[in-house]
Order: sequence, then structure tokens, then C-alpha cells
Amino acid sequence: MKKYGFPNRWFRRTLRVIIITLLVMVSIVSASEEQSQSYHLTIPTTAPGFVLLGSEPATVERPGSVTDFILSIQNQTEDFSVLPKNYALELAPYWLLLGSHITYEQYVNGRNLMANMLQTLSLSVATVSSTFEDSLGVSHDMTSLGFGFRFSLLRGKVEPSFQNYANRLDSIYSISHTLSDRVTEEIEKRLKNDTVLCRLDSVFQNAPDNARQLLIPIITVLQSQRQQEIKNEVEKEIREEYTSEFARISGLVSRLQMRRVGWKLELAGGAAMDFPERTFDNSNWSKLGIWTTFGYEQTHWGMLGLVRILGDQRNDDFSSIDIGSRFIIDNIRLMSISVESVYRTFYASDKMDDTWRLAFMLDYPLGKNKSLSLVFGRDFEGSRSGNLISLINVVISLGSDRPI
Repeated sequence: MKKYGFPNRWFRRTLRVIIITLLVMVSIVSASEEQSQSYHLTIPTTAPGFVLLGSEPATVERPGSVTDFILSIQNQTEDFSVLPKNYALELAPYWLLLGSHITYEQYVNGRNLMANMLQTLSLSVATVSSTFEDSLGVSHDMTSLGFGFRFSLLRGKVEPSFQNYANRLDSIYSISHTLSDRVTEEIEKRLKNDTVLCRLDSVFQNAPDNARQLLIPIITVLQSQRQQEIKNEVEKEIREEYTSEFARISGLVSRLQMRRVGWKLELAGGAAMDFPERTFDNSNWSKLGIWTTFGYEQTHWGMLGLVRILGDQRNDDFSSIDIGSRFIIDNIRLMSISVESVYRTFYASDKMDDTWRLAFMLDYPLGKNKSLSLVFGRDFEGSRSGNLISLINVVISLGSDRPI
């Protein structure tokens, strides 16, 4: 953590400070065994399953920091007059199983490839409802499932200046340290001068030698009870005296936002399965795919590239290679605006004409770890819902507690 101006010794000491202070402000900020807080992490992501099902909001996916669970709800109709039928759920197994053992240094370090892979690994399942026509032109309902994974090899470094992240973290440490010293000093002072404790000590010291062994357990219990009473009294008084400081810490923590900048490299893939007429016995594997997203992001902009191979299991003629790019402008009154273009060629057939996609996206935060994406543009020819993209995607992330 030296990189951000917090030496290891200072980091360990301030962690202890926070733990002590949090005992005073339990009602404001919760503590855990491996000190953590809920960050604002969500950068709107695309579940790989949606990509395989041809219903992705963004074809060039944007690497981001995963939360424990991510729910995507998608409405892709001409007039947005019906309830959404497309959903995706992502989970981060490493954070769910071992997240409490990850330290701050391990979390912010972006140079360890294995740590990058494990901490960004997500598994997802997506479902899309659509219709298809049989050889007689009769329309039938169909449900499709997409299963996917993704992880980052390169995820960039934490940007200390983003949303004043480093300054807010430093302020939290500073206030916590001051309050902790105040609590410790007051407790030590009262323990030293408390008349009850002094009397108990006097009783023990003046007792005959043969009675001391009998008095030890009684005196110990009484001393422990009195010490706890003093600590509770001090904590209550400090909480009332420094209400504004506790509120400030709470506000600083709630606004912590972590953003990674620099070089990004993400790998993703998966498989899709169709259920014609929504019947399990009619299921068949429809697509397999693997792809990589790479590029560079700064605080206010980013440029990403994509190479994707999709194999169609029903008809090799539709197996394709996608090559694309996406340009992103961030922090325009909280919004993010981007444009992507993707070229698709069908490598297994001379019968299919190459096609392309051009889409404009607007991402807007709806609150902490929630976002709304609006997408409009031209889709690939032969897509499930025609080549007009008119889509709303809502991303809700749960489980964003990360070490500080």
C-alpha cells in the first residue's frame, strides 16, 4: 500500500484503530472479521450468456470489478410496453467462498495474474425468450439459456484521484485514529481512578494470605464487570459527543468508489442451449464461443477492442468471427457514453455475407451498484429481433463488501 502513501505499518495500525472506533459506531458502520466496507463498484457489464444468445447490450464488453451477485434485466421490444423476458445472473465464486480472507493489498494489487483471474472470475447464466418459425411458417415459442464465464488477466491499477478515493480513505483513517485515541485515553483514565476498582484491589491486598485464593475468582469477575461498565459508559459518551464525526465517517465510507485504470485484458466464453416450444426434451446445444476484450482506460475515457469466435452447433454456415472496438467517455454528469462497431465474418461458409453492428450506449447510475443502460443502433443481419437495436438493460449488483 506504499504506492498510495499508506505504509504497511500505518495500514495495520489504522485497521486496528478502525476496529476500535467501530465498536463505538456499530449503528452506523458494521465491522467484520476481515474489516470491509461496501464499495460502489458497478460498471455496467454484459453477461457472456447474453452474447451467445444474440441479446447483448454491448458486444464489446467492458471489464469491471465484480460483485458477489449481478442481476441483469433486459427489455428488448419495439415500444417497451411489456414486462422484460430476458434475465441474467452472475456470481463471483472466489468472493463468495474466500472473500473474507482477502486483504486490501491483495485486492488493489493488479500485477498478480493468478489473483486477477480468481478475484474477477464470474460464472453466469442468461435466459432469453423468443419465437421461431417451422418449415410450414408456423410460429412457436422458444426459450434459450446461455452459460458463460469471464475473468481478467490484466485489470489495471486503482486510481487514487477517482472521486477523491484516496483523500476520503485518508480522512476515514485520520478521524478514526483521533476518535480511537480519545476512547482509549478516557477508558485508561477511568480505569485508573475508578473507586470501585480501587476498593476491590484494596480488599484483595489487605486480605489474609489464606483467603486470597478464595477471593481471586470473585474479585476477577467483579473487576471484569466494572471494566465493561466503564467501557460502555465511555463509548456512549463519545458517541454522543462526536456525533458529527461519526456521521462524517459514515458518509465518507458510503461514497467510496473504486475505479481501475490502465491496461485491461479479459477472457470470456460459454455455450448456449435452445428449448424449442419450451420443452426440455427438445433441447439442443446451439452455440459455443470464446473471446477476448482488451484495451486501455483512463479516468474519463477508454478504448477497447474485441476478438470473438462463435461456433454454431446447428449450422456451420453461421459460425463466425467478430472483430470490434468501443470508445467510451465517462463522468459526463455521472453518465457514461460510448459507441461500438463490430464486423462479423462467417469463416465456415462462402454462402453468407459479412455483416456489421453499430450501437450507441448511455449508462446512468441508479444508485449504489445499480445502473441503467440505454442502447440504440443497428444490429447484425439475421439477429433474433431484426437489425434494429432498441434496448433497456438494468444491472443490480449485490455483495460489494471489499477490504479497506
